Amino acid sequence: AAVGTSDGYLLVGVPVQRGLAQAIGQGAGAGVVLLRTPPTGPAIIASTLTPAVEQSLAASLKSRPLTDGAVSVDVDGESRQAISHPLMGSKTGRILFLPAAEPLTALVAAARLPWLLGSALLVVVLGVCGWWLWRRVLQPVDAIAQRLDRAGGGDFHLQFPESDAGAMTSLVTSFNRLMQTLRG
Repeated sequence: AAVGTSDGYLLVGVPVQRGLAQAIGQGAGAGVVLLRTPPTGPAIIASTLTPAVEQSLAASLKSRPLTDGAVSVDVDGESRQAISHPLMGSKTGRILFLPAAEPLTALVAAARLPWLLGSALLVVVLGVCGWWLWRRVLQPVDAIAQRLDRAGGGDFHLQFPESDAGAMTSLVTSFNRLMQTLRG
């Protein structure tokens, strides 16, 4: 809860099934492991990892003590950086955070749908703007250019209806005045 410039937090523990924890971990692109660290070595209590990755990590953790901060762990034969911290000041409980193996790939995967939707919207907006530009500006200019070409051949009886001018009202008015002057 936020009151003025102060924030308050309430942490409530609820049991989470392994499937839900793994789904959360896959969605985040990272893994979280809850460890018990008795003198005999760390043991995994719960995690967001798949069972195969969890077993690989467990084997890697047996051979090294965990310290606070960044640690290097082996997961499926690949060395990865992890962050280790005591669980709320506990001497035997520890949290291990495994960032995504390829953070850029995870970031791109998470941003793919918004980028696609944004790109599609941009194409639609550009298409509408292009159509409007053609209809209101380029088409009248092309019509005036064709009539000027005919007037260059001696046909001075050309006129534009003022209603067809659109955004080019002053150009159409000038063209009509020019044709009237040339007719004499």
